[in-house]
Amino acid sequence: MKKFLLLGYGLTNKAVEQFLIKKGYEVKVISDNEKESTISIDDVKKEEYYCVVRSPGVSVHSKTYKYLKKMRMKMISEIELAYRFLNKKVTLIGVTGSNGKTTTVELICSVLSSRYQVYKAGNIGIPFISILDKLQDGDMVVLELSSFQLEDIDKLHLNVSIITSLCPNHLDSVYNLSYYYNSKLNILQNRKKDDLFLTFLDNKEIDKALINKKDVIDLSKYKIKIRKSKLLLKGNHNLNNIKVAYYLGEYFQIERKEIEDSIYNFNPLPHRLEIVGKCGKCLFINDSKATSVEATLTSLKVFKHKVLLIVGGKDKNLDYSKLEKYHPYVFGQIKDKIKTPYKYQNLQEVMKAVFANLKGVRTVLFSPATSSYDQFKNYEERGNVFKKICKEHLDEK
Repeated sequence: MKKFLLLGYGLTNKAVEQFLIKKGYEVKVISDNEKESTISIDDVKKEEYYCVVRSPGVSVHSKTYKYLKKMRMKMISEIELAYRFLNKKVTLIGVTGSNGKTTTVELICSVLSSRYQVYKAGNIGIPFISILDKLQDGDMVVLELSSFQLEDIDKLHLNVSIITSLCPNHLDSVYNLSYYYNSKLNILQNRKKDDLFLTFLDNKEIDKALINKKDVIDLSKYKIKIRKSKLLLKGNHNLNNIKVAYYLGEYFQIERKEIEDSIYNFNPLPHRLEIVGKCGKCLFINDSKATSVEATLTSLKVFKHKVLLIVGGKDKNLDYSKLEKYHPYVFGQIKDKIKTPYKYQNLQEVMKAVFANLKGVRTVLFSPATSSYDQFKNYEERGNVFKKICKEHLDEK
């Protein structure tokens, strides 16, 4: 029996290892981090392995990735591997896009679960392979799919494919923008005639990237009767996420009242325009999930009054100049990439300056515009640190 080689050893590949060992397969781990590796690169023999399962955290610039590619080893993602082991008749719904994936996944699950057994998995933090043994015929699985997970797709077939948006992102971890967009479009790779494809053609990048627009359901033209005042989920950008869930609710024959109840009762997810606290008339908003420039610009549109903007994090080779007119408070790797008088080493320094300059400010928006990996483990840790610092300062006030 051939072995599996796991490239990278994060949350996803740990779940893969557990699953494969349980199935009786031999598994080896290889990584740029030698402490994680259970085999030396020099000892890898192509003919011994069924394939390489690449962790979504391993970029195309990884030295081990490049070496295995030179060896022409078959490389797949955990999503692809899980699909190959899927032995139940389930409806697979895949959601990708530069922004809005997680909220869209959660909304879809909320709407469809009133009638179906629905599971969520993928980039949302739950490996697809970890839920396979729970699935029964007739269940639904909603997969959040990052570009990294879609890079190594081969046979994955989705009954419903959704692209929420496209904009420049992750340019530090991919070859170029075209490669990033094409990875996203891999969601359509094995699409069949009767499969649904939902997207928004008013997004210029999607419109340009899609060569074949045949049988596309363009939700930018889809009208829904929703009372915005009743929504807990604020911002026009979230209306697109709501449209996806509403359309699928109707498609899968959920009662309209149940669809609307699910949408009206849906609470914003943590780290997405999350209200942290108030100082006088000034609101503090945690939007740590905004990991691209476009995500931050979209969040800024929610507010019609003066905003004190905080950005910062790992440099992803994005165009940060669009943020300069907001005179943001900047920290981390990108602080020298933005023209602004407000530059700091870390978030603690930023917040000290912010609380000293609140006069006339109605909103403090922490919307970093890039990833967190220069100073934090992930965007959740970054958002939690922001909330903690806010609470400490607000308690003093």
